[in-house]
Amino acid sequence: MPERAPELRLGLAMAATAHRRPATEVPVGARTFRCAGCAFPITLRPGEQPPTCPRCGSERFERASLFSSDTAPLPAPTAEAEPVWLARVSEALTASGPHLAWDSGDEIETAFIPEGLTRIGRGFVAEIQLTDPTVSRRHALIHRNGDTCVVLDDHSLNGVFVDGDPVDWRPLEEGDEIEVGRFRLHFIQTRRDE
Repeated sequence: MPERAPELRLGLAMAATAHRRPATEVPVGARTFRCAGCAFPITLRPGEQPPTCPRCGSERFERASLFSSDTAPLPAPTAEAEPVWLARVSEALTASGPHLAWDSGDEIETAFIPEGLTRIGRGFVAEIQLTDPTVSRRHALIHRNGDTCVVLDDHSLNGVFVDGDPVDWRPLEEGDEIEVGRFRLHFIQTRRDE
């Protein structure tokens, strides 16, 4: 078999690895924008409409640039007062164990957290799907082991916040508020007599 030139071997090796992308890379064709009011970042694909800013409520977003010398620190969200519906939802839950409850905009939704991993995101593989451009396809994970639940950031673009603090991972406690994009998920640990 004839020996290939070094340049050709290098080109073939580069082509073989060119399809691999880091998990945090922005999808092809997507653009990053920042809220004009508070600098909250979002990523939109062509044709997607910007949402209302989940931090300040503004509807004005500006294109973010990698080459700008101006940088604005992203303000941490503040934990809001407990919503009025949360106590009613907590009382209405019949299954014992950990749950998440959130306002989807159309209705109040709840999800039971089973043993093992529960994926949260915009993608089809997520057990808890939150369809909004501020949510990454793979945004967060909750790992449940018995009575212990831990939330983990799944390399999301906009991060995960618990009670207003950015987290890579953190054990959850009753009443914790988890911010995933524009959604605020409330952790409820129910104990019902069997």
